Amino acid sequence: MVWLKRSNVVWIGVLLVCLNPSALSCKIVAKTDAFFSEEVCLEEGKTLAANLIQKNVYAVPACFAIGTSA
Repeated sequence: MVWLKRSNVVWIGVLLVCLNPSALSCKIVAKTDAFFSEEVCLEEGKTLAANLIQKNVYAVPACFAIGTSA
């Protein structure tokens, strides 16, 4: 019997949020809950970014793997 190996990699979602085009207005925010797949992380990040963009806030989502060697 072959057992599925669960990956030790989790994903952290972050957003670069800017109030105007100046880099001085930007903040990086991260979700404190980890994601177990990159796809779900990106999906939620894109949804949040789209909501902020509708409110005239610049937002760029990204996901970073935790548990891998760089």
